[in-house]
Amino acid sequence: MQIQSHQNIRQVAIVTQQEKFYQRYKDLLEPHSFTISKISRQDLRQSISQSNYDLLVIDNEQKSSTNFEIEKYIRQQISPCHIISIGQKAIPELNHGTLYISLPSNTRQIIFDQIISILEKVNLREKNQLELASMLLHDIRSPLNSLVGYLELLINGTFGKLPNGHTNIVEKAIDMSDYALDLIEELSEVFKFEQKFFAVQKESINFSEMLDTLLAMIWIKADQKNLKIKRSIPADIPPISGDDFQIQRLTSNILLNAINHTPQNSTISIQVKTNDKKFARISVTDDGEGVPEDRLPLLFDKYYRLQHNSSPKSGQGLGLYICRIITEAHGGKIWAENNQPKGLTIHFTLPLEL
Repeated sequence: MQIQSHQNIRQVAIVTQQEKFYQRYKDLLEPHSFTISKISRQDLRQSISQSNYDLLVIDNEQKSSTNFEIEKYIRQQISPCHIISIGQKAIPELNHGTLYISLPSNTRQIIFDQIISILEKVNLREKNQLELASMLLHDIRSPLNSLVGYLELLINGTFGKLPNGHTNIVEKAIDMSDYALDLIEELSEVFKFEQKFFAVQKESINFSEMLDTLLAMIWIKADQKNLKIKRSIPADIPPISGDDFQIQRLTSNILLNAINHTPQNSTISIQVKTNDKKFARISVTDDGEGVPEDRLPLLFDKYYRLQHNSSPKSGQGLGLYICRIITEAHGGKIWAENNQPKGLTIHFTLPLEL
């Protein structure tokens, strides 16, 4: 019998080594017309990074430390997916939007169907909220652009020369409006990703040439702090395979983060290596205060902000989160390490053109 479904849950993965477990829960899920895949524990990381699963059914009937490593990894995923754990109690502190449900091994079909129905309703509610938020962001952008346009007419003297002291006020108003537009753009990208509309248009990218263009745009921010930017890029590095706009945005966000957290008269370095024939590793190193070790895994979480005495307090904690979205959308990874004696290095990998 087919069960009527909102189809907010489409892709389901059963994580197990046991064929018997897979067949049992495949039979329980089949009435809902889901696309069902089987994933082994060893393949979980790669499978999740390559597919957008809406629901994971995890075989936790055999208690082991491996189960907790799986759950720890799932917690770090960007795209929220609901989790049904069979055989163990739920573990808190998952991503926003993720439900973690623990069920006994002998769960009956009727109970399982009720759980799926609840998850469908949760997904539908979250989808409607995301769509409303996206529409509001779109509607806000137009009047803000108009506001900036009128302010620029004022400062350019189109309606006459501004009285003394007014120019500075209008300039600050333009800066705040530009900041609001940048924030709206960041939020829009986050909502696109969480609605699974985020896509990359891959092309061949000469990273060295792209970096030249990028540094020409942001050099003034480094110059204001008398920072030197050193680069080490092999002349024979193959082209990157990726979305030119998104990779520029990724690199720009990381460089601006380094500039913001680096003291005056210091150095920022950019290094590119090819660890294998498939990926390039780009590393951006600063001379700042670094990050407490227990906070390093949180740097790329949504809305996470680490405050230093020497760093500005602006921003909503979305810049590095968006870097994570872009990197993982290209099949790469991003992470951070503290330097000795001070400073931070952010590494990210991007696919090479084969």
